Amino acid sequence: MSKKPVETGLVSDMKCFPCEKSDAAETVLCRALEEKAHVVIQRGIKKADQIRGYVLAIDQHWMLLAKTRDGGYTDGFSVLRVADITQVRPDKSFEAQFLRQMDQWPPAGPSGPIDLSGPQTIITGAAAVQTLVGLYTEVKWPDECYIGAPVDWEKKRVWLLELDGQARWERDMSAYHLKKITRIEFGGEYEKALLAVAGPLPPRTAPMAS
Repeated sequence: MSKKPVETGLVSDMKCFPCEKSDAAETVLCRALEEKAHVVIQRGIKKADQIRGYVLAIDQHWMLLAKTRDGGYTDGFSVLRVADITQVRPDKSFEAQFLRQMDQWPPAGPSGPIDLSGPQTIITGAAAVQTLVGLYTEVKWPDECYIGAPVDWEKKRVWLLELDGQARWERDMSAYHLKKITRIEFGGEYEKALLAVAGPLPPRTAPMAS
């Protein structure tokens, strides 16, 4: 499996449901969405890294962020569970001003619709945008990201055909419980590089074992 080093458009029906609640973090998220502000997000998952970026959409349980890396450059998209978020603060560093000086402003959304109603619709939309998705199960494994293409589904699990550390498609699939997924990423430079080297998703030669 390919384990990305953990560092810390178009969106289906962009809304801000949590604004109706009194939670301070959710209120700041909604303000950041309205003002296109660069924010730093802290979550209540032990050892989980901070996430920086621009809020693009918020649903009742998940939110979409245009993620940024060092220097303030955008680097793909991150989808986070709203319930995990404990603190949101505006970024006062120079990086928060960088995109406003560039032709990239305002930060673009994904090139296809992302339905934030649940992990399956999010993963499906993300894979349609770029084939590869990064899945995080941070409650148990905060330092690992599993990158691959979703190829099969069960009621409670997604089957991922992953890439190894040398950008080679694995022979066997891995299953991940949807309820344990805390973060979904796609469209970043790392994923683009992996896919460019790996090539298209190999054809299925046999049905999934039950």
